[in-house]
Amino acid sequence: MRVLIVSMRYLGDCVVAAALARSVKEKMPDAEVWMLTFRRNLSILEGIESLDGVIGVEAKPSYLKQIRELIRLKGTFDWAIVTHGSTRATLYGGFAGKRVVMHEQKKALKNCWRRWLGTDFVKSPGSAHKLDLIAVLLEPLLGEVPSPKPVAPFAALANDLASKMKERPFVVFHLCSQYEDKNLSNACWRALGTRVIEAGYRVAFTGGGSAFETRQIAEVTKDWAQDDFVNLSGKLSFGQTGALLREARAYVGVDTATTHVAAAVGCPTVVPFGPTSAVKWGPAPQNAPRNFKDGVSVQRSGNVSVIRHPDFLGCRECRSAHAARCPKSSNQALAECLQTLPVDLLWDELRNRLMLV
Repeated sequence: MRVLIVSMRYLGDCVVAAALARSVKEKMPDAEVWMLTFRRNLSILEGIESLDGVIGVEAKPSYLKQIRELIRLKGTFDWAIVTHGSTRATLYGGFAGKRVVMHEQKKALKNCWRRWLGTDFVKSPGSAHKLDLIAVLLEPLLGEVPSPKPVAPFAALANDLASKMKERPFVVFHLCSQYEDKNLSNACWRALGTRVIEAGYRVAFTGGGSAFETRQIAEVTKDWAQDDFVNLSGKLSFGQTGALLREARAYVGVDTATTHVAAAVGCPTVVPFGPTSAVKWGPAPQNAPRNFKDGVSVQRSGNVSVIRHPDFLGCRECRSAHAARCPKSSNQALAECLQTLPVDLLWDELRNRLMLV
């Protein structure tokens, strides 16, 4: 039995969808489970044992190349699980699988071509966590809807770095998301980091290593002693980041893929949320329910804490476009609820997770 999981969006979507592979393996240990995603996402699948293989495709191929890829995939898998309704995901899954599972689509006339490609259509459970939204797609294959546990990449750290990180207990900070409206103010990060250091911990920064992240980390760490922090942004693969997080005392990070990894490995994870729905995208705890709400300031489930600004719980003014999302902010690319989030709120929760209270 060969099963293909199709996820052709972002890193976070990809690592969440990879959890389906473990559910398949638990019920069908002899199944061969592969994943198809964009090449830019392959790094977040590093070392995930439940995957037997991965297929990477370009985000924007020529039409000729895409046709060739579809022909090569034709009928090569017994099942294809299409985790979202984009045109490309539907096409690749539809060609690759002999049986193709996808969510039922609204506007039946407009989506009639999907009916031609799919064989099994599953009703979406509506308002639920992303992992539970896609878990229902496994029912035709497994005969039941599983409750998947999150998975995370892994690759060993270099010996010298592993030794360095054992010298002193550390807390991981991840400052930046792909979208600025998910970011905290640098002043908040600096104040939080200062308290972490005063409590006896080193701060380790993770990230993609972009010029923007480099500037942010430099501003946050200005005048900090060199031994109090280590900048690993752009220096680790996702698998190595997973290994680092397994050794961290705690993690504080914005709503981004690395935060899902931190939650999945069981690291105490504190995540500030702004415009994004925590119901759908709250990081899945390692061994606890995914039952976050959007109207709560501080909520906990297992190893994960989701923090929202208490003064903005009823705010519904976010626009859909990330570039100009918050009408309450002087810079509308930023979210006022995150830019003004009280550092005391984050520190109190982090201190609780570090068992300093």
